[in-house]
Amino acid sequence: MRRSVDFNTRQAQTDSGYDLLYDLPLIEASFASQYGIRLAQEQNMTWREFAVLLSGLMGETPLGKVVRVRTERNADALRKMNLAERQMRAAWQRFRKTQKKTTVPYMNTARLQAALAACFGKEKR
Repeated sequence: MRRSVDFNTRQAQTDSGYDLLYDLPLIEASFASQYGIRLAQEQNMTWREFAVLLSGLMGETPLGKVVRVRTERNADALRKMNLAERQMRAAWQRFRKTQKKTTVPYMNTARLQAALAACFGKEKR
């Protein structure tokens, strides 16, 4: 399942099924499994490269599997979910509700990008 994300908004209009900070461990595990990249050790990745790789994560990755459960809309599939999957969906829905109640922009996009740029290096233009 490929999903793209608009990094300039909080995605209030749609639910992408993941959050950069909330799901950081899943993102790290997914990069390791799909690309063989250890994000914590990566020093030369630009923000742009990170965003492209993130948007290309497949459904078989840890993040992809979780996103599939969180965003499922099919009634039959929802009924067939096991307890762990239902708990995962409920936790995500609680998290999303807390995010929607905030009136302050999510971590200020400029601050988030600056923090990630510090981790991955500055993008060369």
